[in-house]
Amino acid sequence: MDISAHYVSDSDSGSRMRKAALRLKGHTREDQEPTHIIFLLDTSGSMDEDDKLATCKKSLSFVLELMRDTDAASIVGFDDNANVIIKCMETTPENKVRILSRIDSIVTGGCTNMSAGLIEARSLIEPETSLRKQGIVLLTDGVANLGVWEPEKLFEVVRSVIGSRDSLTVNTVGYGLTHNIDLLSKISDWTNGTYSVVNSLEHVATVFGSILGSMVSTTAQTVKLLLPPNCKMITKLPSETTPISTIVRVGDIQSEVSQIILFEVDTEVNLPFQVSGYNLLNHTLIEELVHVGPVPAMSDEDRVSLEFAFLRIEVVSLITEIRASVDSAGPQVSSEQKAVFLEKIAELKLRLESADESLSSITTVMKTDLSMLIVALNGTNHRNNVDLGLLSQHAGVYSSGRGMTSVGGAPGPDEDYPTAPPDVIASPMISRSARRYASMLRTRSQNPEDPAV
Repeated sequence: MDISAHYVSDSDSGSRMRKAALRLKGHTREDQEPTHIIFLLDTSGSMDEDDKLATCKKSLSFVLELMRDTDAASIVGFDDNANVIIKCMETTPENKVRILSRIDSIVTGGCTNMSAGLIEARSLIEPETSLRKQGIVLLTDGVANLGVWEPEKLFEVVRSVIGSRDSLTVNTVGYGLTHNIDLLSKISDWTNGTYSVVNSLEHVATVFGSILGSMVSTTAQTVKLLLPPNCKMITKLPSETTPISTIVRVGDIQSEVSQIILFEVDTEVNLPFQVSGYNLLNHTLIEELVHVGPVPAMSDEDRVSLEFAFLRIEVVSLITEIRASVDSAGPQVSSEQKAVFLEKIAELKLRLESADESLSSITTVMKTDLSMLIVALNGTNHRNNVDLGLLSQHAGVYSSGRGMTSVGGAPGPDEDYPTAPPDVIASPMISRSARRYASMLRTRSQNPEDPAV
């Protein structure tokens, strides 16, 4: 992993605090990291609606096709209780037949005991000595209503499942209008995973392809920053602050993908910060002290990436502010506040339109999100809750710089809200493997009966 840090301007209006950027870039890897994915599947009765369980089952079969002999899969179903359907089975051709047979036998029934599913998943996590990159994928359509169901207590269950396993990510996938947006996004944020919203088989395929592709292309994991007191984070990442330092959990770094983390530093207190983690390419610890350097001579590509990193933060701030002001029933803001929001939206749209052409795949989605904010403010869209879920998913991506998984499903046409593109698998924010896997699974979902795909 290449690590560098530098100021982004010569001065910040005479202030002691100056903006700086840390860049973490994963080394190139041609091989693929072995993976163990624990699929945590909601099998409650509501998953029968709109063929959601059938969509999940098809998607699991697509994912299995891409998994190799050295990979492993586990499946836990949860409704009134939780049961292990598949326990850490290597995905050899023979075992894939067995796994597909078990998937085909899954049926729905009962309530949603998500806590039971999470606790059962804990028993399937391989020991620290495992050489596989491990992750949990939680697929659910609703709000927990049995077992531990209060959001804060349920989040504590997640903490107990993860324990000290910082390398274990939880990717959450929400289905339908009633899923708990805040809980699923909080779980994924805290575990350095992704939160996605899906409305069709095509979207799920893109989600799973991106998750699997990101896992196999990971070059460094459990990456953390130890910031001294003279630093203040701008980029929103999971962190814990003490009187003497701030620990920021960055999580995984993928092959050839740069992650830019923005912060402010007190120029009169020249203290280094520490980057730590685990190098999966040579299985060694990463421990490096980094000083913030002077403003460098940047290439056009680096300059564009840095400017866009700041623009992403502004978009996230506006999404967060407006999301806090509206709910699924309609706007909760005054006409004066609405006018201020609309002015900010218009200004950000203009800046996105003038962004570098190389970013068009993601700026197109961001402009659609800003149009979605207008709909949310007007309270005219009957799918407002799904829209807010998509906004939460995207805000997490823009903030963390971690790859987009699914951006489809936006209703349209609408005068202020065009139909969103189905995905941004060409986005430079995700790894080459994630783009390739997402593309392959999306093609597979469009041709489910074609064995040649």
